[in-house]
Amino acid sequence: MCLSGLKENKIVKFLGSIKLAFILFCCLILACLYGALVPEELRPEVYYSWWFLSLLFLFAGNLLICGLSRFARSFNKLGSTLTHAAVLVILAGSLYSYLFAVRGTIEFTEGQGIDSFVSNKGEQSLGFEVVLDDFNLAWYAPYNYKVKFFVQDKGIKGVALVKQHKPYAIKGSGYLFTVLEYFPDFKMGEDGVPRNNSEQPDNPAVLIEIKGLGGIEQRWLFARHPEISMSSDKNIKFLFSIAPAIREFSSRVRFIDGSQQAQRVIKVNSPCEFKGYTFYQSGYDAGRLDWTALDVVKDPGVFWVFIGFILLNFGIIINYLQKIKPVKDGGKGAACR
Repeated sequence: MCLSGLKENKIVKFLGSIKLAFILFCCLILACLYGALVPEELRPEVYYSWWFLSLLFLFAGNLLICGLSRFARSFNKLGSTLTHAAVLVILAGSLYSYLFAVRGTIEFTEGQGIDSFVSNKGEQSLGFEVVLDDFNLAWYAPYNYKVKFFVQDKGIKGVALVKQHKPYAIKGSGYLFTVLEYFPDFKMGEDGVPRNNSEQPDNPAVLIEIKGLGGIEQRWLFARHPEISMSSDKNIKFLFSIAPAIREFSSRVRFIDGSQQAQRVIKVNSPCEFKGYTFYQSGYDAGRLDWTALDVVKDPGVFWVFIGFILLNFGIIINYLQKIKPVKDGGKGAACR
């Protein structure tokens, strides 16, 4: 059937009508709203259900028929035609992803190599090996230090949030203390000199300087071992507490494909690609610093979805420019309406 025949067919008219498009669009909005409200683990049952896919299929068919029935070889219709085609490309790319995308997770420890993983489509071979060479967990340095104090002879107690090297005076006690140093992982060296063993907060400690009526002393406070006391002034007691916050975690991996090797660093929000697969940093265990989890995705439909959105932007721009018509402005030139 030719295009002129399509335009006169009543069934085709209805299937390509704006009325049907509006109904389908409203149904899709309600379905998406429902999918957003259900628990996250149930969302795939909505977005991959037969009825949701049927709505998308009907909407794509409506756009296709609408575009063909209104197709004209004219620049004036280019924006509208391109916009319709862009939405169809986006839907086609999404369908391509649904049918052929592979998603899964790999878990390994430092030195371990993986060449396959369990995906949404079963056991999947990568075709190469990925080895975890190193996993790194970085922490934020404390901005404030939470220190509890108790002055026995005055009965004064309280909690202070103090910054490093900024003195804090305990009102009415005659005491003043300052946080001098912070060690995330305190360790006493063989020579008796305190050292920071690592950047991991395994044994957080602060060195404070206390000024009182009896003079000046320095004292180490341990967040995980408050019972340890290295003080000469028994009149004042301190407790140090901290809740370390993770700044980032990253994996240094090595891809081995035959005789070729490639090293990459994978961070949160900074994935890497290799041989069509994208690897995302997804998991860690603060108690096992040599272990991590990576999400693995191979989605050939993403490219077409991006192309569709690019075409959609061009179509909207062209459609807008076509609506701007020059008009006379009292003989002073052209203006835009």
